[in-house]
Amino acid sequence: MSQKAIIFFEDFVKQFDLEKDKSNIESYYHKYHHTYRVMNKIEELGHLLHLNQEEMELAKTIALFHDLGRFHQLKKTKQYDDLKTNFDHAKESIFILEENDWFRNEAISEEVKEIISFAILNHNQYEIEQTPNETSYYFAKLLRDADKLVIMTEMNPVLKDSSISKEVLQEFQKEMLIHRQNIQTPLDNILGYLGFLFDLNFKETIVLLEQEKILESYWLCLEKNLDFNTFHELQEIVNKYLEKRKKEMLC
Repeated sequence: MSQKAIIFFEDFVKQFDLEKDKSNIESYYHKYHHTYRVMNKIEELGHLLHLNQEEMELAKTIALFHDLGRFHQLKKTKQYDDLKTNFDHAKESIFILEENDWFRNEAISEEVKEIISFAILNHNQYEIEQTPNETSYYFAKLLRDADKLVIMTEMNPVLKDSSISKEVLQEFQKEMLIHRQNIQTPLDNILGYLGFLFDLNFKETIVLLEQEKILESYWLCLEKNLDFNTFHELQEIVNKYLEKRKKEMLC
């Protein structure tokens, strides 16, 4: 399944004439490479979670298709911000698959279609919609974890002369995923990405987070831009949270 998904994805991207739209070429290529990074990360997580071959193919397909809507979003709005543009790129991704009859052409069963659609539609939401379908919920969690790990590594946390908004600090102190509408400053934005760790679902994702030392660049940036007490408060919140998750892994 994933090989056919790759062909579809590559053909889809070729529709965009990047040479004519040079003003957005960097953003297009970023999303193109992001897609493959998420596919590779979901495969890495899949191995740690002992997915079988069929499950792995499904996970990789979901990863390949999760951001199809971003390409339409960039073409129409010139940016990748769902909140500012009132453009749900996850819904657009499913629309693209439906418009191109991908599910029907590949003879995808209704059961698998539901899993793919549910995972993609929920990857950009604040939280996953409740569903009695445990398989759909599982793959939604898997996509969210892979996507968040990749985004955290893509982020280059460098800034100066910024502050933390009250609402963002309060959410971080409560070990919450930061609501995008509360982000007002560049420093808020960095905490928003750092706060992704509070929404990771699998213990294997936590393992990769630490093995890949993803948090190091965030701490270096925050240490340079925060007062001593605030920096160490944030670091203590994260360290305690990770220790709590590690203990849960042993249960």
